[in-house]
Amino acid sequence: FLYFIGMTKIAIFLFGALCVASTAAGTVTVPLYVDGGYMWYAGVDVGTPPRRFNFTVDTGSSDFLLVGTGCPYDSCGVAPAEQYNASASSSAQPLTCDAAARAGLQCATCVGATRLCGSNVTYGGNIEESFALVRDVATVVGGPGARTVVGDTYAINMGPQAVAAQRLRTLRALLRSKLRDSGVPDPSGMWGLASKSLVSAGYAPFFDSLVAASAGALADRFAVAMTPTGGKMTLGGSITPPEGFSYVPRALPEDFYRVEISDVAVGGVSLGLPPATYNDPGIVDTGTPTPTVPQAAFDALVRLIRSHCSGPNATALHGVCDVAANASVLLGGCFDYTDDQVEAFPTISFKLPASGVLAAMLEYRPQAYLIPQYYCESPTQRSFALQADAHFTVLGASLLQQYEVLFDRAGRRIGFAANPLGQP
Repeated sequence: FLYFIGMTKIAIFLFGALCVASTAAGTVTVPLYVDGGYMWYAGVDVGTPPRRFNFTVDTGSSDFLLVGTGCPYDSCGVAPAEQYNASASSSAQPLTCDAAARAGLQCATCVGATRLCGSNVTYGGNIEESFALVRDVATVVGGPGARTVVGDTYAINMGPQAVAAQRLRTLRALLRSKLRDSGVPDPSGMWGLASKSLVSAGYAPFFDSLVAASAGALADRFAVAMTPTGGKMTLGGSITPPEGFSYVPRALPEDFYRVEISDVAVGGVSLGLPPATYNDPGIVDTGTPTPTVPQAAFDALVRLIRSHCSGPNATALHGVCDVAANASVLLGGCFDYTDDQVEAFPTISFKLPASGVLAAMLEYRPQAYLIPQYYCESPTQRSFALQADAHFTVLGASLLQQYEVLFDRAGRRIGFAANPLGQP
């Protein structure tokens, strides 16, 4: 699977294949599956004959990638029998550098004796994935299909994060047995749903190809509703009626799904930082498991939560008030909690304006931000699902679980509605 921590997206691919979708008039409903409460993924049939693979649903990137034949197991984490084999697909057309140039694509390198068009993508500045471009047929199971470009991944360099990644592998069985029981194999691919401008090779992302191939039958929008046990992605529409969403404009440039964030508050009290702090940029990203805020905002948020430990209205926050500051749950400490102890923590709010008016208030309740984390020693322990980043404010998956999020690309807006599938 592809596992991400904040904007440092630590990528480890494990196996893929799943069952998906059902169609309704003008829309396609795609079941989502989840691994350990961290990554949500869907199934797509690729090649001829079709072979089913699972793809992490990521609105924070745009490439459509699969671990390909020959990608080393030690770094890519996918058994050879589960890898994409372009040579076994009669519809696959590997793109040489010359063919790619004629198609207006950009190659970072020419791979091998056949000079295949090679490209790469870096997640969070730490994980580089290298792949060759292949045109092939891809079909959302039970839904639409299109001829599209598949990134045939042949190498993943995890760089300085390799040690952490190896630990994730050892915890995978524990997470799966304790945190989920879907029986669905983990993803071996990445379905990037953001804009073409993020694709360094210049090809159209998979969802763009689906919309184009539908000749108007599939609207240029999709919605995601995630839950701790799975969820649904709706292509061309949403579960919630359009009038049931609170909308914010999609901020420019249209690469990520950028939004303007005017303030962050803890228990209704503002962090007191200028809005520019949160918009370098602020994005909506289903592929990042937990939200992030810039370091200055994170430090202010930690101070404000700690302030609940003293004063006339003091609250005994377990893991904050009863431990040394450097051992706090807010800084990566792991603790067992009762329901009452969780409920004692304040709600964190993200304010999103539209034309100077408050359009949406995204509330991050303690039940959603105090959750099991991969680095905790026991699956019963919880830690703080919010991290610091150098620049990005990321509205990540553990926050987004509380909502159905509508990515209305045609309308250049993003909508938020109460999650019709329930909240964590």
